[in-house]
Amino acid sequence: MTLLPELTFQKLRKIVSLSDFAEKIEVVSEDEYRVPSSKDDGKMYDVNCCVGVCSCLAGRGGAFCKHQVLVFEKFGRGFPNLPAITFQERHQLGFLALGDRNHEPGFYIGLKETVTPQQVQIDEKYKT
Repeated sequence: MTLLPELTFQKLRKIVSLSDFAEKIEVVSEDEYRVPSSKDDGKMYDVNCCVGVCSCLAGRGGAFCKHQVLVFEKFGRGFPNLPAITFQERHQLGFLALGDRNHEPGFYIGLKETVTPQQVQIDEKYKT
């Protein structure tokens, strides 16, 4: 499993955490938002949470972009293209992919991830 999606997500979080653009996000509907450009004053990008797209160049290609990170950070909205960022989420993805052959949750703990023994316990619905 590659760390690239998680590293990219963390990099995007650092970029947007320093911005004040989150305050300028417009809520269009329950699943749609307009997020300001960080470079072009007055330009807005359309973000759709259900589909996981943004009208920016990166988002149109299906990538999880910084505009989606802003919506995720401010509103806690999930996206279908959001990288799996916790070992529990990686374990769930492993279960979907491997079924009964899935590894124990501890297998998915990242090298720099700090967890407690209670967090590693297997949820009943994911036991094989």
